[in-house]
Formats: sequence, structure tokens, C-alpha cells
Amino acid sequence: SLPTVRFTDVNLPAGSSHTYAVSVSDGTATTSRSASSASVAAPAAAPTPFPSVVASANPSSFWRLADTGATAADSSGANAPGTYVGGATRGVAGALAGNAAVDLDGASGYVTSAAAHPAPAAFTESVWFKTTTKVGGTLLGFSNAATGAGTNTDRVVFLENDGKVVFAMRNSPTNVARFTFVRSPDTYRDGRWH
Repeated sequence: SLPTVRFTDVNLPAGSSHTYAVSVSDGTATTSRSASSASVAAPAAAPTPFPSVVASANPSSFWRLADTGATAADSSGANAPGTYVGGATRGVAGALAGNAAVDLDGASGYVTSAAAHPAPAAFTESVWFKTTTKVGGTLLGFSNAATGAGTNTDRVVFLENDGKVVFAMRNSPTNVARFTFVRSPDTYRDGRWH
């Protein structure tokens, strides 16, 4: 099996079309040029930067986790900053080029907010994560405690021990032991950003 070779053509004029052909050399012999590829069009405009996409959804909080101090700045404009707790290493390479992230130690590290958020009927949660752990845990969720595990959690995204991602939500505020959930068919503890 031969390795796959990839090529990214950069700085092309927006909306321009291009075809590609390949000739290979091992330093001694060179192949003839391949037939031209199908036409490939460069995007008409640059993609919208990820932070702008998130901000356009009017989030109740948006922690980019690119901070160096003890506070996770809130980029939503809602003034709901987070606080880094325990084993949280700031300034590690993030999921997106040029963005920093936080490495939580899996034991005592987490980010929390003292800002109360009402339980919305319609909502979206999102989180970037990268792990190789064989011990699952919460990635994101609501809790009745600003620090620690709390006694009542809801709208939780977590990783199971086998690496599958689960979203769970309480069936009702009065029946705290019953959850409705959805589980990913695949595992995500492969050391890549998801």
C-alpha cells in the first residue's frame, strides 16, 4: 500500500476554476503527465470565521478558552465569564489554527460560571474536545451548583468509558432520575479534535 499524497492549493482568486495534472518522479524515472482532473472551483468567498458563526447564533455564553488568567472571557456579550478550576492548563494548541485551548487534567480541572442560566426549552450546546482517556466524563452541561458536580445536572454532553459521546436530558424537572438520551455509534477518544 502506497501513502496518500495531498495537495492544498492556496491563495486562489475567489470563484476561479482550475484543473490539475500529475507527473511523478523518484529522481531517476519520471511518469508522463496524467489526464487533467475535473474542474475544481475555488469558493466564491472565504468561509465565515468560526467565532462569527457562533456569535451569530446569539449564545447565552461563549467561552473561547484562549485566556491566560483565571477567568474564561465570555465572547457572547452576555457577561457570563467562566472560572478555571483545578488542573486546567491554558494556552495549548486549539482545534482551529491560531486558536488556543485549555487542557483539563481529567481529575480536578473544569470551567464553571456563577452566572445563572434559565433552563431553555430550545437550545444548542457545542464543545470542542480531544482526548485519549479510557475513563469518561462530562464535557458540557447544566448543574445546580456553580462549582463541583452538583446534585442535579441536565442537558449534559458526556463521554462514556468506551469513547462514545452521549447527550442526556431530564424527562421532567420533578423526575430527576429519568433521562432521555442519544448516544453516538462511534467512539471519539482518538486524540483528535471533535
